[in-house]
Amino acid sequence: MGRPWGTLLCLLLAAIPTAPVPAPTPTSAPVEPGPALSYPQEEATLNEMFREVEELMEDTQHKLRSAVEEITNNQTVQTIFSETVITSVGEEGSRRNHECIIDEDCGSRKYCQFASFQYTCQPCRDHQTVCTRDSECCGDQLCVWGHCTETATKGSNGTICDNQRDCQPGLCCAFQRGLLFPVCTPLPVEGELCHDPASRLLDLITWELEPDGALDRCPCASGLLCQPHSHSLVYVCKPTFVGGHEEDGKSLVPREAPGDYGEGSFIEEVRRELEDLERSLSVEMALGEPDATAELLEGDEV
Repeated sequence: MGRPWGTLLCLLLAAIPTAPVPAPTPTSAPVEPGPALSYPQEEATLNEMFREVEELMEDTQHKLRSAVEEITNNQTVQTIFSETVITSVGEEGSRRNHECIIDEDCGSRKYCQFASFQYTCQPCRDHQTVCTRDSECCGDQLCVWGHCTETATKGSNGTICDNQRDCQPGLCCAFQRGLLFPVCTPLPVEGELCHDPASRLLDLITWELEPDGALDRCPCASGLLCQPHSHSLVYVCKPTFVGGHEEDGKSLVPREAPGDYGEGSFIEEVRRELEDLERSLSVEMALGEPDATAELLEGDEV
């Protein structure tokens, strides 16, 4: 079936007369140049683009040099930073003017503040004014518990910290309610909320990324252990003296305070089992029953 139809189609095409091609006239439209003739025009366009890029690079270098330029005053021997407006281009192509990038760009008694997607130089803040950074406070003041304070030393109670090494002994770097940044906080005493040792896995993950980083709550002070309060999810500091007691109520098994960040509940449980086993062995040996002692050693495995 396919061969007769193909033969018929060829015969029909051969029977159709071909239209003659009109001869070119002097008024015909000019023929567009081929690819070989368009190379000079493309080369000129590329040269213009390269020239514009070079001009932009030179302009950017000039702005950067102007931004970090320092003018030295020979009379007062002071270094004054030139007040250069730094321009950046946003995502939508809108230009924004920035007076500064860091605090040093603003000079003395000023700091660089970021607000409304712009960096501007602001005058420093006086005593007892709300602050979020030490550089916002005038002179030698520090931002203590969110307010500029004159009589304060770095690492003391309430000063801003980044990690545990920034705080003095007896303090830890932790976040506080009402503040957007961690501060050096006193270690909690008996009955106060403390760092939950049950979240040890989360601590390991967090500390693997940022060792000695800020905590949600501080661990207990020396001699106290962070334990659950009345079978609830709240952890408070309690004395570490637990275990066997004599008739007079004195503890027979005093335990040392945990490390800087407490020990897990699993380790505490193993320690208690070892202490109970040791006391049982001592009683059996004192009564002179070696057979019972041997059975206890064979039966209980730690």
